[in-house]
Amino acid sequence: MKKRMAVLMLVALAGSMAAQQPAAEQKKLAFEVASIKLASPDAVRNQVMQPSPNRLHIASMTLTALIYAAYGDGGLNTSMRVTGGPDWISKTAFAIEGVASAPVSPRQLRLMLQTLLDERFALKIRNETETADMLAMVVDRSD
Repeated sequence: MKKRMAVLMLVALAGSMAAQQPAAEQKKLAFEVASIKLASPDAVRNQVMQPSPNRLHIASMTLTALIYAAYGDGGLNTSMRVTGGPDWISKTAFAIEGVASAPVSPRQLRLMLQTLLDERFALKIRNETETADMLAMVVDRSD
């Protein structure tokens, strides 16, 4: 057995927005206009569409999947695990529309999505490293 390091992302949803960010903090990328609504029950789940270089459209995605999309380097990052938060973050789906002021790269869209999640859900992310046991497959000897 080998040990590996896994990154845990702990989610804490703050009840209030009372804590203010320091003024000296670097300005984060943000959408010019954005909306988050409950998704339609018949919408296709977990599909990200980018119809234009400055627009993000997500028809239906849970908050857990949104965290993976925003922090997972362009997809469901299997090297991280989202833990914590209330049970609805894995059950309730949201529809997101975001428009940037100019054409942006996919990485910049993810950073804008991170800012949106921070602002609208009072999302707090903490990275932790955990040591875990795992099995490894190795090639058998040729003889």
